[in-house]
Amino acid sequence: MPLSNQELRHALNPGKAIKLVAKLASFSEFKCVVNLSDSKKKRMDDREFVLGFLAFYLISYKEYQEETRDSFLSKALSKINSLSNEEITKIEETFKKALIAAFDIFNNNAFRKISNKNKRKFPLNKSLFEVWSVNLGRLNIENIQILKDRKQKLIDTFVRYVDNDADFLVSISQVKNKIEHRFETVEKIIQEVLL
Repeated sequence: MPLSNQELRHALNPGKAIKLVAKLASFSEFKCVVNLSDSKKKRMDDREFVLGFLAFYLISYKEYQEETRDSFLSKALSKINSLSNEEITKIEETFKKALIAAFDIFNNNAFRKISNKNKRKFPLNKSLFEVWSVNLGRLNIENIQILKDRKQKLIDTFVRYVDNDADFLVSISQVKNKIEHRFETVEKIIQEVLL
């Protein structure tokens, strides 16, 4: 069986980065919201979720334009290898904060599409994991508390965009598409609720 992209990245990028990705994937806060099957974990799918967060947290989505997803994720691994232990500890804390906030706000729908037009429970979504975890990770505790207090408004606003913004729906339906639109829309949703 050929190696998955994440298995290849794991083999080609030894060091601090791979240890950090594995550590974050082992956090109970992560397993609580990203509950993958053993077969997906065996193919390192959980680590690709984590690496997506790390890549977009460390490198602006605006820099993604001319790259493939694979080269962008590999660039993030190189960047992590150059970080200090203090910076890595801060990332670990940010990751936990973002996951706890996502679960407190969205509960079992964290990192899933939610729609009034389609009531089924959608699968976990890497695009949404990246965009929500990075945006929540960048917020301070006070703003996260405001979002928790206004979580129904946040969910309703998110649903409105999923159901009525065709470009946003495309951007969260394929991980490689319309990355800038995906990030800008979620930033806009958060700002609408915070104001």
